[in-house]
Amino acid sequence: MNTLMRRAQQLHHWRTYCIKQCTAACIEAAARGNRPNYEEFISNRHQQAQRSIVVQVSSEKSYNELYNYCSRFGRIITAHHYCVQHEDELHYMLLEYASPGEATAAIDSSAYNAELSTNGGAGAGGIPVRSPFLWFRAAAAGKRSQAKLSANHKTIPLATIDGTRPLGQEHLQTLLRGAESIEQQLQLLYEHTRLNDLGVRMRFLAALQVQQAVSGMFPDARAQPFGSSVNGFGRMGCDLDLILRFDSDTIANGQRELSRLVYHTKENLSNGRSQTQRQMECIGDIMHLFLPGICHVRRILQARVPIIKYHHEHLDLEVDLSMSNL
Repeated sequence: MNTLMRRAQQLHHWRTYCIKQCTAACIEAAARGNRPNYEEFISNRHQQAQRSIVVQVSSEKSYNELYNYCSRFGRIITAHHYCVQHEDELHYMLLEYASPGEATAAIDSSAYNAELSTNGGAGAGGIPVRSPFLWFRAAAAGKRSQAKLSANHKTIPLATIDGTRPLGQEHLQTLLRGAESIEQQLQLLYEHTRLNDLGVRMRFLAALQVQQAVSGMFPDARAQPFGSSVNGFGRMGCDLDLILRFDSDTIANGQRELSRLVYHTKENLSNGRSQTQRQMECIGDIMHLFLPGICHVRRILQARVPIIKYHHEHLDLEVDLSMSNL
């Protein structure tokens, strides 16, 4: 019992020490102006997602050809490679352009899968949906060499290769054993297991897909990650928590507040919780039926905070979507 109490006291002291160290580091970074505040961080990551596309390729060796092809739409400023484990290992490239318009040009140039969409009228096949999730098919005969000659930019190196693979337990334990103190062990554990830049990019792309899916009817809608994905405590492979709001910018828009023209609005006759549950049921149907990559949609609407859980197979990501913090 005494040993357990001593260990509990030690853990309490270490927790207090870590909180103080993190707080001091945050204050120092903010004072130097090197770290954006929360609103700036969220805004920068949203803009980054709008400049990005994800392309499925045969392997990381396809990068040069993909880069050459996609450079015709604009300047690519960074590229990441990652893998998703299914029956076979699937390879993806995340490309970020210099501007949202260049990413939009790449998406607008994409074709639909004719093999899946031609039978849509007969109730079979796939639904053609515009999204930033694409795949890179093989070049037609005689076109590959012609595409290579049209390259105008020097290929930038991949920022990461297999960037979402977590560090192996044996390697991690070896690193921790070599630490000189518990403090260094904590720092090593955090640095080698925390959510990396690619993981954050992927989570904001998942949010952007949901946001764009409803933006036609709800132009002020905003899907925003929260929790461990954005507060610095996320681990590699952690779930994504999303909140979807339909009116995120309407109240803050001063020009609309002064307008004499006002939208007609559908009145909600039911209570707020019941209305949220019905809305989430509709959103869940849209995601399940139409959005590429989203599968295993589960609606948990009777929980204290109703959520939609789903898996994104192109990002290998588990997502919890809510529309209220009730």
